[in-house]
Amino acid sequence: MRRLASLVLASFVGALLPVAAPPAAVAFALPSEFAFEAPPDGPLSRVGTYGYGTAGRFAQDPERPERDGLSATTDTFWWQITLEGPDGAALTPGSYPDARNLDNAAPGKAVFHAIPQVGFRCADQRTDLVVRDVARDGAGWLTRLDLSFELSCAGLPQTVRGEIRIDATTNPVAMVTQSPPWFIDPWDAPWGEVPVGETGQGWAFTATGAGTRPATISGVTFEGSNPDDFVIGADTCTGQTLDTGETCTFTVAFRPTAGGMRAAELVIASDSDTGARRTRLEAHATFRTTTTIELLDNPSFSPAMPRAKVTVTPNPGSGQVGVRVGTWPTWTFVGVPIGADGTAVVAFQPPAAETPVAGYYWGNGIHLQSASDPVTQVQGTSSIIDFTSTLNPQEVTKDVKVQATVSAYGLASPLTQGTLSITDLTTSNVLASIDLANGNAVSFTGPLALGPHDLVAEYTGQTSPFLAGPAAVHLSQVVIADLKVDATAFALSLAKFYPVVDGYRDTVSARGTLGEAASVAIKVVSIATGKTVRSASLGTRPVGTFGWVWNGRNNAGNLVAEGGYRVVQTVTDGTGNVVTSTLGVTLSKRTVTWKTTTLSKLAAKYTSYGIDTGVVSKARSRFSGGVYLAAGGGWAATAYAFSLPGALQYKTVKFKVRGRSRNGLKAWIGIWNPSLGSSLDLGAYDTWKRAGTAYDTYATSGAGSSHVKSGVARGTLLVEVEPAGAPIFDAAKVYLTVTYAVWS
Repeated sequence: MRRLASLVLASFVGALLPVAAPPAAVAFALPSEFAFEAPPDGPLSRVGTYGYGTAGRFAQDPERPERDGLSATTDTFWWQITLEGPDGAALTPGSYPDARNLDNAAPGKAVFHAIPQVGFRCADQRTDLVVRDVARDGAGWLTRLDLSFELSCAGLPQTVRGEIRIDATTNPVAMVTQSPPWFIDPWDAPWGEVPVGETGQGWAFTATGAGTRPATISGVTFEGSNPDDFVIGADTCTGQTLDTGETCTFTVAFRPTAGGMRAAELVIASDSDTGARRTRLEAHATFRTTTTIELLDNPSFSPAMPRAKVTVTPNPGSGQVGVRVGTWPTWTFVGVPIGADGTAVVAFQPPAAETPVAGYYWGNGIHLQSASDPVTQVQGTSSIIDFTSTLNPQEVTKDVKVQATVSAYGLASPLTQGTLSITDLTTSNVLASIDLANGNAVSFTGPLALGPHDLVAEYTGQTSPFLAGPAAVHLSQVVIADLKVDATAFALSLAKFYPVVDGYRDTVSARGTLGEAASVAIKVVSIATGKTVRSASLGTRPVGTFGWVWNGRNNAGNLVAEGGYRVVQTVTDGTGNVVTSTLGVTLSKRTVTWKTTTLSKLAAKYTSYGIDTGVVSKARSRFSGGVYLAAGGGWAATAYAFSLPGALQYKTVKFKVRGRSRNGLKAWIGIWNPSLGSSLDLGAYDTWKRAGTAYDTYATSGAGSSHVKSGVARGTLLVEVEPAGAPIFDAAKVYLTVTYAVWS
């Protein structure tokens, strides 16, 4: 008997998809092809439709040299086939209908005995066989074979059709891999369930040269439905030439771009006569999910079953979500189907105080399970609202002013969640509201209709964490009719004025304060004649102060006579209420004269001085009667008081210092402002100016109205340490020039 040695392409996946070992092969191999297909409803349909594999010959059997044995192997399984002509003759070209298997040999019938690894097995095989070409070498081994067959099982309609071609002059590349075969159960795939965007475990493929001549692998690529979902890792095969028995390896990893079952075809291109080898790859892609939980209720203030909102992203569209209460091993679960928007509200038994509560998603095959970080179910406390009205009752023409403030018992930090609002239940109008993220107080200022108003301040409660429950406080605000004008503080700025425009009390001002909007009219009446000499209408004025200035002129613009006058202010509110104020003023045409006087002192004649690690020294001065000031590490200062001439008014004061810097750094000069404090306090001096470095007179000035007290003005000279260093100033003399008014 003659048998052909096997040249195989096989895939082994170990425990993932058990495959029985093919028949043993001799040390050399014969290039070949084995092509067949299975009917979709036949015994082999569960394994799929098959493409090209490789075929080879068994070792010879000396007792039956005319019988040829073949092994044919695809990447999914192998076949073992025995061929023989009719009545034990060697197979020659021709047609052999109704060939039998060895168990059912019949006279005049050829033998076609097929043993598949899986699938088409039966006791009585019937095969129609067409041999187009067959040749053997001198030892009787097959060197060329070309045949077609159609195999059936007696009594069954299904058939298997195929072709076998063997040619010793070709050089195919056979593959032996540690990789998945054409089809992989997605749950057992070597890549496992790989999340979208991540890369799974690399799986190694080994290519083995099995031809009579070397073959070169030109590349390893992917085709098919989802080629971008698989990637090549380490690759020693591309560009590699393999002789018989030589190997190379490459790895394939699953990196899905979308969820669900993903498929591609692994293509190993070479110059083998059998062409590119193809392997179907399938793997299951998943999505990682993130689950969050938001507690909606506080057991202290809500019904017996608090609720939580559980959200899953990305939205899985299906599956169960729930709440996990407590910690392992005593935690409990409550679950509900997820909503179309990826969320669900779950009610659960209220836990004990400080118990952790987490959201959970069970997964749905494509989307992986996930759990939220636990949150603590705090039992909470009660909130407090302080709700007050500025004036109750209030007149209808005036604004009502109410304010509400919320806090919580026992909480050191302010509330930061929820809404505080003020609503007029009488009219159903929301008057004001605030989100507590922006503060814990809300106020309303505005008009309300005549009559009683039921106002309520409401707080919705702090929900996450549950620190304070909701609260509401009512306030009855009454709005009454307006019975009088709200106007006060009527006054005149002067009791006597001198409108001759010489800068001294040239005008008098009338003023008042309104508590509501009202119209204001003013007239000036001569006491001597009883006639009105000047009138003015200020129109409707808003709430606040108002004023009007009289310059002593009548309505025609002429200066009126000396004497006494009454300034009458009439205020009328929106409801017709009227109030009148009458105040007297004397007009005089007496004039003043403005004088300017300069007073001087030796710098050593200071009234007071101060130091902070600095120096004030008369002895170190280079001027007779002068004073030396050095800042040292802090400061030094001298102050000078000047008694001014008596006057009706002091207009300006100017303080001057004559001297120079001893080290190129500048001193400061200023004037005392009694409204800022004591003359012994440098903080009570203003109008500060720099004194220069050269020997000269340096000045600063201010208004007499703010820099003279009881006929005395004061100036100061100051040196203080600064980034450039510690100034030293030597002063010779100081001056004060004053401008003042006296009667002409």
